[in-house]
Amino acid sequence: MNKLLTRLMCGAVMITLAGCTVSTKDSISIGQPQRSASSSIENNTGNSGDKQEIPGSIAILPFSNTTEEKVAAPLLRQVINSQLAGRNFSLMHPAEVDKRLPSGPVDYTKMASYLGVEGVLVGEVVDFERFFAGIYSEIRLEVALSLYNTKGEVVWSGEHEVTQRAGGVSTTAWGLLLNAAIAAMNLDDENLLAAADELGRKVAFDFPQPSAYAGNAGPVIESVIHDQAGQWLRYSDVLEVGVKGEPGLQAFAELGNVARVQLKEVEPGVYITKIPVQPDWNQVRVPVTGILQGKDGNTSTMLSIAGLVNFDNTPPGAVKNLVGSQTETTLKLSWQAEDDAQTFTVFRMVDGEKSVVYSGPDSFANLAITTEAFSLNEYKVVAADRAGNSSDTKSITLTTYIKEVGQQTYLSGPLQGEYTGVMALTKTFSPYQVKGQVVFSQDSEIYVEPGVELQFDPQATITIRGEAYFWGLKQAIRIGPVADAERRAPYLILENNKATQISGVQMFNGGIGIAIKSGQPLLEAIEIIGSKFTAVMIEGEANVTLRHCLLDGSNTSGVVVSDFAKLKINDCTIRNNFPFHIQNASSYEIDATGNAWDPKATTSNLLGKIRTE
Repeated sequence: MNKLLTRLMCGAVMITLAGCTVSTKDSISIGQPQRSASSSIENNTGNSGDKQEIPGSIAILPFSNTTEEKVAAPLLRQVINSQLAGRNFSLMHPAEVDKRLPSGPVDYTKMASYLGVEGVLVGEVVDFERFFAGIYSEIRLEVALSLYNTKGEVVWSGEHEVTQRAGGVSTTAWGLLLNAAIAAMNLDDENLLAAADELGRKVAFDFPQPSAYAGNAGPVIESVIHDQAGQWLRYSDVLEVGVKGEPGLQAFAELGNVARVQLKEVEPGVYITKIPVQPDWNQVRVPVTGILQGKDGNTSTMLSIAGLVNFDNTPPGAVKNLVGSQTETTLKLSWQAEDDAQTFTVFRMVDGEKSVVYSGPDSFANLAITTEAFSLNEYKVVAADRAGNSSDTKSITLTTYIKEVGQQTYLSGPLQGEYTGVMALTKTFSPYQVKGQVVFSQDSEIYVEPGVELQFDPQATITIRGEAYFWGLKQAIRIGPVADAERRAPYLILENNKATQISGVQMFNGGIGIAIKSGQPLLEAIEIIGSKFTAVMIEGEANVTLRHCLLDGSNTSGVVVSDFAKLKINDCTIRNNFPFHIQNASSYEIDATGNAWDPKATTSNLLGKIRTE
């Protein structure tokens, strides 16, 4: 009869006996009360030499695995470590072993001396089989173990096999806690944990002890579990711990050196309690140990097979170097954070109310949003650690630009000297006094927000050699002299071949409004009124577009064009310029169609090649 048929028949028998309850000393009940759970131990062997040679301090190395069940090796290692921790050995915790292990291949014969212990236990999962039939399930595990001393000698070896059979889902207090532990450990089958736990107990029973440690045995502990495997806990969280062993005794849970709590016997031999995390607990990699104390005072201990927990009540620091930019449709933020910060939440503040626009692990956010051009928007960033502790808030207020802007410097105070990098003139720091010859260099970007006012000293100018954006369509950008001082120099000099957009600017009482020497700037919805000489002067090979503009009251000419410069001026109002509206000494004809002229455009006030129709 083949193995599959045997198991099917066994499953049928188990289902037939569903109304009976069978219990053995070796069983771990994980089924409903009316269903059975049994186990069998087969081919268990253990060989050792003189007990004097058995090491007193042991490190359990990571198990190898020849099966397809990848979780079996780390789970069995953890379970066997937990079982042996209750015996008379000094055990190095597996996490510490992993930290100290060298990279690359491991020579087992040298590992005891390398790790500073008397012996190392080497294991291999040699068989894993899983079988399901209705409510019946079966798991078979087999492990081969060898214990090496500091001389590289094998002082004990053993092969252990367990077959775990069970059906149904437990609704007992222990079963419910077991299910929570399984979920926390990311296992997909409670029977695997039960099989590993039982195999670990059998290994511990067979494992030899140093003779020097012989003494009275304490109460029997079958298992210790908890529901927060590997989790990070903080104040207000709850850790549930259970110990299963002999009934009618006193049981305790010890959380490293953090706390010791008594458990309540909720069923015969099942001790459980819920432990609220206290606000002063701050310790990581804390082992959970179950303790059972007999009536004679003897105690037994066992590490929980569910692994370590972490307590953290210290919030991370607030994020640093928060920067960002915003357009009408995009938001970009970035920041730096401390190492313990794991997740970040970005809030957008609107009328005192906050809404979440980003939550995740990245220290940046590139988002699609909708905002009004040149509106101010406040954002708050909060960091959280693995336990959920939140940092103080870091805030930033951004202006919504109509193009994407990099990290900028907000200029304040008087403008003077040369500027490089990305800069912004804001209404917040307005008005700005312009002193002397101000230059924005070739690698600069200057952004002027709506509502900014620039007040020029008599001989002051701003020369732009990099990118420039004057955004005054929403609220005019005003440019004029300090205290009505008489001016002769231009307000703005454009000497660039980079993107330039000047919109919504009002200039008053200048010598020359704008002098354009190169590039292809767009001047839109600008008003230049009362210039002593000319409103706009264009030279070199500049190629300029003016539209929806007002050129009013220039005392020489509204526009002067020379050299090889080009001009398109459309949909503008050109009035009260004396003696000329436009003078063109360029080699190219000017396109001046679609404008309103006052007085009417004639050959008397238009000089050179100018097309008006």
